Amino acid sequence: MKRNPFNLVWKTLILSLIVIGSTSCSKDNDNDDPKVEVNNELTYKGQTYDLNIGAFNDYGFEDGYSNIEFSIFHLVSESDPIIPVFLYLDLYSTNQDIESGTYRFSDGETDVDGNTFSDSYLVRNYYWQEDKGDEVATIAGGTVKLSRDGENFKFEFNLVTDKNEKIQGSYGGKFEDITGQISAKRIGLPNIKTR
Repeated sequence: MKRNPFNLVWKTLILSLIVIGSTSCSKDNDNDDPKVEVNNELTYKGQTYDLNIGAFNDYGFEDGYSNIEFSIFHLVSESDPIIPVFLYLDLYSTNQDIESGTYRFSDGETDVDGNTFSDSYLVRNYYWQEDKGDEVATIAGGTVKLSRDGENFKFEFNLVTDKNEKIQGSYGGKFEDITGQISAKRIGLPNIKTR
């Protein structure tokens, strides 16, 4: 039986953030600091989920882009085996660092100038100890507004999945820097089994 490499990475992310958490309509210019209203919730398929944890993995500046992976999700408790909702966003900027602005989806085939995001997804009801989830939805379009002050980030997202479902919401606060600890990028998109 082949071992799923995502299983260990995902569990490491969840365990790291549990430890960290227990201790602690006009078009914007891509480089402007957009006004972001924060509600700390996400709506998908008519259901609204609370969001309470944010983390990032910073890859720095290379080949003309800076890149940061963001993880935003809801942790019910340290003992709960289910993460009700998890949003992963992979952002790129032509600046030396990820900065405030509007990020537009790029599929890698269409030229998109300025700030972009790609290879992003949403997981619903993830049973992280079993490496199973009710649904993994690949994001195929939309925009992300980001306002940044150091490690404090505010996100407002208006996304569309490859099944044409909308993901909308916002989250803001101090994000934990997990750079070098874990990376979804090293293994690609998750190979999560559906229940």
